[in-house]
Amino acid sequence: MRKLVNAGFHLHARLRTSKVDSLNPRRVQEQGLLRLVRAARATRFGRDHGFDRVRSVADYQKAVPLRTYETLWNDYLRSSYPVFENLTWPGRIPFLAL
Repeated sequence: MRKLVNAGFHLHARLRTSKVDSLNPRRVQEQGLLRLVRAARATRFGRDHGFDRVRSVADYQKAVPLRTYETLWNDYLRSSYPVFENLTWPGRIPFLAL
């Protein structure tokens, strides 16, 4: 029985690997970014940067300037410390990690 279960897991892993190998990494990354942007569009950061209009990596790059941690802290986090709710991510963020 154990050999049969192991063979099933092995077959499943091979099928998943072949599926992943056929994916376009650039497209997968873009889809991931856009999924995160959609999730954060109602946050203060998302509203400030027009996440509801972001449809591509280029749109995101135009909408969100590079900034230092200090700038992000001053612009979004300092005023609500220690409670971070709907600022850069939906819901309440209990801890920040760098």
